[in-house]
Amino acid sequence: MFFRQTVSIADEELLARCCAVSRLRTLRKGEVLIRQGELPTALHFLLDGALRRGFAVPPSGELTDGFAWRMGDVALPGAAAGLPSPMTVEAASFCTLVEMPIGQARELLRGSPEAADFSLQLLTRDN
Repeated sequence: MFFRQTVSIADEELLARCCAVSRLRTLRKGEVLIRQGELPTALHFLLDGALRRGFAVPPSGELTDGFAWRMGDVALPGAAAGLPSPMTVEAASFCTLVEMPIGQARELLRGSPEAADFSLQLLTRDN
């Protein structure tokens, strides 16, 4: 349902493949999804709740960069690039996410024109 309605994937084969490699994940408020400097292992799409993104600012702590709060927001833009995370992402409230492993996401994004359009949306969406 998420990939069809929120991401607008219409291709039935691509839809089935996305669903087959994805799972739901929940986070409690304050739980860290990824820490600054870690290599992301999955793409995460917000279903509900809110995520906070921040940078370490030694010695005082963290500086909030922004929030993800809309259904379909990507938890960490650019996660599929294969680079260490430039920021920490944590739950600002109880969250439900769709999680897709990076390896399968890359494979799917190379597989069809519709997936390429989706990839462009991930890179350009302001969230």
